[in-house]
Amino acid sequence: MKLNRPGLILLLMFVSFFLFSCATTRVRSIAADQTESDLFARVKPVFIIPSSDLDKGNGIEAVFFNQVETEDGAVIEITVIFYDEDHPSGLVDGLYDIYRRFKYRRVRDVETFFFHFNIAGVGASRFDFPGTYAREQVFSERKVEHFSAEVPAGEFEYIQSRPVIHVTTWNHLFREKATEPDIVTVAVGDYPVYPGTREDAENLLRR
Repeated sequence: MKLNRPGLILLLMFVSFFLFSCATTRVRSIAADQTESDLFARVKPVFIIPSSDLDKGNGIEAVFFNQVETEDGAVIEITVIFYDEDHPSGLVDGLYDIYRRFKYRRVRDVETFFFHFNIAGVGASRFDFPGTYAREQVFSERKVEHFSAEVPAGEFEYIQSRPVIHVTTWNHLFREKATEPDIVTVAVGDYPVYPGTREDAENLLRR
C-alpha cells in the first residue's frame, strides 16, 4: 500500500505515540527529602517560557539541584526536566521523538546549567551554560544550535534574589534576556525540586 504524505505523517505519529506511551509516567523522587539548601532556596530560578510551549504540555516537570563547595565558593548544578520538546515541523518532531527515545531512552528534555557563587555565598558571580545557551536564536528557529557561555550574574534580571532565566528556543536553551520581546510568555517559579545531579535525573528517567 502506497501512502501519500498526510497518511505517512499520521502513521509516524501513531508509531511515535505507541512507542512512547510507556514513557509518560511522571518523575518519581529519588529521595524522600525534598528540602532545598538554604542557598538554593534564596536563588531558586524563575523561568520565562513562551506560553505556546506550555500550551503544548512542554512545561517544567521537575528541577534537580546539587550544591558543592570549591576553593572559589559554592557551585550549584541545576538540571531542568521538561515534559517534552516539540520541533516546529510536525513531521520532523515525530521522527525526532523516535530518535531521542532510542538515543537517550527518554522523550523528556533535560537541560543543565550552573550557578557560581563567591566564597561568602552572598550572591552569584556567574552562570555557566555548557551546551545550553541560546545566543540570539528565536523560538521558531528550526535548526537550533547548542552554544556554551559563561554569563556574569549582573547581566540577569532578578525577582527579589531569584534570577530570571529566559527559555528562548523550542528545545529549551537558556538566555539572560528575551530575544523576542513581543512573544507571549509565562513566568514559572513554582515547580517540584529534588536533590540530585544530572546523572541522578537521567538514571531516574531511564528506569
